[in-house]
Amino acid sequence: MVYTVTKFGVKLPQKARYPKCPTCGEPRTKHEFRNSNKDLRRNVICWLCRRENPEAVQNYWAGIKEFEKRKSLDRDFLRRIYDRLAQHFEKRSRRRKEVMNLAAVEAQSALYLKFPERVAAIIGKTYAVRGDDFTTEDDVALAMIRDLLDELNPKLIEKNKNKRLSK
Repeated sequence: MVYTVTKFGVKLPQKARYPKCPTCGEPRTKHEFRNSNKDLRRNVICWLCRRENPEAVQNYWAGIKEFEKRKSLDRDFLRRIYDRLAQHFEKRSRRRKEVMNLAAVEAQSALYLKFPERVAAIIGKTYAVRGDDFTTEDDVALAMIRDLLDELNPKLIEKNKNKRLSK
């Protein structure tokens, strides 16, 4: 008997690593269990037993009525599942972005709603409205309005600085 050394240093008989044929009881290599396309039951029994002793093979399988073949993968079915999952995750990510954007939109809309009242409060304290009784100078009022516009949209003044004034 031939011995082999495993990685842990324990010697085992070489034949012990091979599966046993159920009809003859001998350990065989994987090449001796040749594949059969006709009947998958034949793959369990070694080639020598199938060739030399067919009666033993028939006796071994006498109790089993039928052996089912493994179904192949349905590629169309897998494609539909993949498409469905992709749509689900895309929709879920869109929903998450919409919820995140919803809070930003609400904050922005609150600023837009308050903007005319804040500008009116600033202008109400200038020389143009109150005359000599003003509390805010015109330069300071313009700076305050500019700060309000920057708060709404920082690029708004930069985009419109070269536009003509319309009447």
